[in-house]
Amino acid sequence: MHNNCNCGRDGGHSHHHKPEINYPCRWEYRIIGPDEQELRRGAAAVMAGREHDISLANVSKTGKYLSLALCVTVLNESDRNVIFAALAAHPAVKHVL
Repeated sequence: MHNNCNCGRDGGHSHHHKPEINYPCRWEYRIIGPDEQELRRGAAAVMAGREHDISLANVSKTGKYLSLALCVTVLNESDRNVIFAALAAHPAVKHVL
């Protein structure tokens, strides 16, 4: 699956200032946990019918954890942060990037 969730990110090359983000834009969250189906259900619950794309991004060497790439259009910084917090609070999610 092609992922075009770049949204003005600088690839982590700038450590001195916040990157400029032009909203609305597509934003990618990486959600990490031990169970793919539970992560997918958690993402669907947080998105609550909102249009989004989700795909398997990575599996750890041991297979204990995996990450999913969740891509959604965010309207502004507040919207982006609310989604992040909701994903982080879901019991199936161990970590959000």
